[in-house]
Amino acid sequence: MVEFRVLNLLHQMDKPVWPFNPSRKRPALSFLRQSMAKEGEWRLFLQGLLMLGIAMASFVSQIIAHCEQAFVARVTASSMDYRNLYYTVTGISIGTPTPQPLEVLLSTEVTVYPWVECGYNSSTLMYQWGKSTTYRPDHGCSHGMPCFSPLSPFDNYTGAILYDRFSLHTTRGWFEDITRVVPDMAFACAPKETVATLPVRGVAPFSAAAHGLPAQIYANSGTPRKFAYCLPFVGSFPAPTPLFIGDCINYMFGSQPFKVNITARLRDPFPLKLDESGLLYMGVTDIRVNRELVDRGSGKLLKLRISTTEPFTKLSHHVYVAVRNKYREKAKELGLQRVRTPSGLPFDTCFSYSYDLLVNSNVPLIQFSLLASSRTWDIESSWSLIRVDNVSCWAFLNAGRGQPPVLGIFQQQDHLMEFDIERKTLNFIKMSDNGASCSSFDF
Repeated sequence: MVEFRVLNLLHQMDKPVWPFNPSRKRPALSFLRQSMAKEGEWRLFLQGLLMLGIAMASFVSQIIAHCEQAFVARVTASSMDYRNLYYTVTGISIGTPTPQPLEVLLSTEVTVYPWVECGYNSSTLMYQWGKSTTYRPDHGCSHGMPCFSPLSPFDNYTGAILYDRFSLHTTRGWFEDITRVVPDMAFACAPKETVATLPVRGVAPFSAAAHGLPAQIYANSGTPRKFAYCLPFVGSFPAPTPLFIGDCINYMFGSQPFKVNITARLRDPFPLKLDESGLLYMGVTDIRVNRELVDRGSGKLLKLRISTTEPFTKLSHHVYVAVRNKYREKAKELGLQRVRTPSGLPFDTCFSYSYDLLVNSNVPLIQFSLLASSRTWDIESSWSLIRVDNVSCWAFLNAGRGQPPVLGIFQQQDHLMEFDIERKTLNFIKMSDNGASCSSFDF
C-alpha cells in the first residue's frame, strides 16, 4: 500500500500542467528521469525512497511508544507552616483487582525501599495485601525467611518486603484518566502499630538509589530514570502540583484551550552530582550577593544535597557566616532595618517587615554559580526572606561545623526541578519568570 501511494504521487507530479501548457511537465521529475537513463536506476530510486519512508515510520513509532511510558502523580503540601511542612504524593495505587490508593511522603533523601502502612485486611490500613491477588512476599533472605527494609527516614523501624503491581496515570503534559500497570514493584510493609506515632503512613523515595521508585519503574516498565517536581509556595494553601516520571514530557500549564508549553525553556542542563547511596546534589562553584563574590575561604566545590523534607537551605558553618555577613552588609546599604529575632525561631538575621520588602527589588540578590554552566540559581526576595511574627527573616540556616549543606524546600518553591538520572543532569525553570507558579499546572 505504501509503495502504491509513492508511485501514484510520483505519477501525479509528472502529469502535464493543464490548461496553460499541455506539453509542459513538472521540471523536477523530468530532470530526475533524464538523469536516470536506465529503468533499473529509476526502480532503485523508488525502492530507496520506500525503504526510507518505512524506516522513518518505524523511528516515529518507537518515539511515540517511548513517550507513552511517561507517568504523572500529584504533590500536595501538608501544612501552611514551614516548621511542620512536608509534601505528599497521591495518584499511585497498589494491587489488583481493585487498586488501593496511596498517600505517601515525597522524599529525595530516602535510599532504601519505598514503604507503606499495610496489613492483611483492615479498612483503616493504607494497603491491605489480603485484598490483592497479585501480592507476593519476598522470602529470598537467609534460610527462606522474609526480607526486611528500614522504614527510612525513621530507621528505628523495619518492615517486611513485599511485591505487587503499581498503577500510575500516564501523561502528555497534563493529568490523564488513563492508568498503566507497572508489575513487580518492591516495597516494605509497615505494620500499623509500628508507624502509628509517625507523621506519615508511607514514603516514596525519588532518589538515584537502586530500590528507589525511578529505578524500579525503569526496571519493570522501561520508563527512563527521569523525574520532575514543582513544589508550590504555601503562603496560602496551594493546589496540588505535578510529579512527572519518565521522558518526552510536555511541561504545560493553564487550561484548555489556553495551555502554555514551557518545555523549550528548559535550557542548558548542568551536572547532577550523585553519591554512592543515590542522594542528589547540586554543584555550586561560587556564591555572590548583589554581584559581589563571597569569600568562603575555599575554592572547593560546594555540593548542596537536594531535599524535599528540609524546610530551609542549610550552609556549613564557615560558608553560612560568610554569606550571612555579606547579606547583612548589602542589606544595610539598601536601607533595610535589622530587628531582634523573635524567640523560638531558628533564624539569626531579621528585618522590619514591609510589603515592599518582599515584592520589590531593594533586597540583596543571592546567586549560586552552577557547576559546568553559565547559569546561576538566583535567590530573590521571595526566596531569601520569610515573614514570621511580623518580621522578615533571612531564610537560611547554619548547618554547623563539618555538616553537609542542603538545598531546602523554601528555596526550591515555584521552580520546576527536572532530574535526569540516566544522563546525570539537573535542570530547572523558575515559574515566576514565565508569569506562572507551580499551581498553574492543570492538575
